[in-house]
Amino acid sequence: MGDLYYDKKYPGLSEAINDCYPMHMDVMGVLFHFSELLSGHEREAMDHTLDEYGDELPFCYEDCRILVTGIPTQIYHDIFGWRQPDAMAFFTLEYKPLADELMEKYGYRGISLIYLFDGKKRLVTIFSPKGEGRPGEVVAMAEELTARLQVRYEEKLLGKSREYCTFTALSDPIRRFEDIAPAFAGTAEMAGYSFFRMEPVALNAQRLEEWSRPVDGVYLNERANALQEAVLGGNGQEAAAILEEVFLLRLKDSYQFRRVEDALAYFKNVMRTAGLIRDLTWEEELDQLCDLNRYITIEDCCQTLVQTAEELCKRMGGVGRRFSRLTKEAVYFIHAHYMEELSLGDIARYVNVVPTYLSSVFRREMGQTVNNYLVDLRMKKAREILSSTNLKVAEVAQAVGIRNTPYFSACFKKEVGLSPNDYREAHRVLPGGGEKDRSKRG
Repeated sequence: MGDLYYDKKYPGLSEAINDCYPMHMDVMGVLFHFSELLSGHEREAMDHTLDEYGDELPFCYEDCRILVTGIPTQIYHDIFGWRQPDAMAFFTLEYKPLADELMEKYGYRGISLIYLFDGKKRLVTIFSPKGEGRPGEVVAMAEELTARLQVRYEEKLLGKSREYCTFTALSDPIRRFEDIAPAFAGTAEMAGYSFFRMEPVALNAQRLEEWSRPVDGVYLNERANALQEAVLGGNGQEAAAILEEVFLLRLKDSYQFRRVEDALAYFKNVMRTAGLIRDLTWEEELDQLCDLNRYITIEDCCQTLVQTAEELCKRMGGVGRRFSRLTKEAVYFIHAHYMEELSLGDIARYVNVVPTYLSSVFRREMGQTVNNYLVDLRMKKAREILSSTNLKVAEVAQAVGIRNTPYFSACFKKEVGLSPNDYREAHRVLPGGGEKDRSKRG
């Protein structure tokens, strides 16, 4: 049923698949063994192909290149809704004929396939000179393939959208059999640089060296400190400007995924610190926001971070409010250790100042004493535990760092207006996520 559907959707697909390789070849066998080769598996996998197909193999292992191209899987799967048969049809009817035509034009021979690498589908061509005469410029061939493939994507998938583009990566010449697998891995990784440059271009090692402008960790640390000051001061405009500078003016030209991950880690720490001061619990959301794999382009990433920072700045109370290093570090330490016995002296030792000085600075910037902030936090956590577990009151007290149960109960009632047991009765979360109907109490 599925085959008939795709034969109607893509006329000539079955015939094109049969024509992809010589009729006497086992097509799936060929592709399987070439996949084994790219994966770096045993040499025996290719020896079998050599023995079976001999001179029919379309490229020379000792003088070849690898080309990896296409658009990211997220685009055609998640955005445009293509399924696996759609991708296979595009490869068979559009990509492979185009690759074959250009290899013939420029004096090369090779094989093309779809390959799954690191969870992403890639259009791959392995090719080498035909042998007679001097082959054409390989970068020119890659550029022409990229430009013409972009037109095919626009016709078959993207429509009028210019937001997403074909991006091609080209390996250096490969001279040894054992270098094919690592060369493919490096070229496939290079194809992922479309994250930085979503343009229909062909990239090789030489161009990457010419285009890249590395970013160092010192710069990122400095800008993270500036971002933290902007966010904690409620200055959304300044926070947005810092993020756009870091991501769009510096990281975009770095082609360094490691530095992007560093920047996301800094952003997460800034947002977490600000969230703690404003009593926000959003660790899971931060994990998702700072997951590099969720973004197709660096522009997508920057836009999301800017929106998040601006929204948080509004909650920080507007421009002008500043928090010192002491207060930020004290808040972080309190949230990390509230479940332990904790004193003003413990917190002061962590931030390396005397208790009286910490107490003065904290009260001035936070509007309450260190002890009151700690008690408020403990009571908030106690409310969460009481409403969602069956722990005894003494166990709840222990869980929030208070060893004296009567003292805990007294603090809780003063803070909440109910005893711990009465609060639990009124706010117990029922299976399925709802709260108990308070109108039925008593």
